[in-house]
Amino acid sequence: LRGLAKNDIYFARAVSHDASGASMTISASQGFTTSPPAPVFALVTSADTVFVPENGTANLGVKLSAQPPGTVQVTLVRSNGDADLSIQSGSVLSFTTSNWAAYQTATFAAALDADVVNGSADVIVYVSAGASAPLRTIKAVEIDDDVLSFVLDQSALPVPEGGTAQFHVRLASQPPSSVSATVSRSSGDADIVVQSGGSLTFTTSNWN
Repeated sequence: LRGLAKNDIYFARAVSHDASGASMTISASQGFTTSPPAPVFALVTSADTVFVPENGTANLGVKLSAQPPGTVQVTLVRSNGDADLSIQSGSVLSFTTSNWAAYQTATFAAALDADVVNGSADVIVYVSAGASAPLRTIKAVEIDDDVLSFVLDQSALPVPEGGTAQFHVRLASQPPSSVSATVSRSSGDADIVVQSGGSLTFTTSNWN
């Protein structure tokens, strides 16, 4: 059969006649789906995972496994995951019958953030024009440069005899989940005690 559109559903019946043409037999209708021709190439990436430093960039190479029938457009798109990860350049690449075997570069970026989480995102690499080929999914992972630490509003606290004094504690970066902290006297005058606030809890919303 010729002239059928790909990825459409068609129905066919077989019809037969006897030698004289006096009788006719029609078979039950049979459905079938047309499919595009098998791809002549596959997408190749220089890595399955791209590690991107926070507030920096990292590169991924993309090429074809074999010569395409003509010019082919390849698109990279972040499908889900950490929004701090993005494709800075090279999200659309063009391959021809002459440059298909050379890696082309897609540059990933990781934005500066306040948390200490190594965020990640899935990136789909697919042929968007010119031919068809199986898509590839790679992982982009942020290498976070923040360290979870405490910030105090003062380094020395005078406490009047018979009285009290306060200092404040927060985290320097957003934690990935709730963090518990203990405040206690480690040494020195036993007359100095932690009257309240000896146990503190920081969450992803109150950390700062």
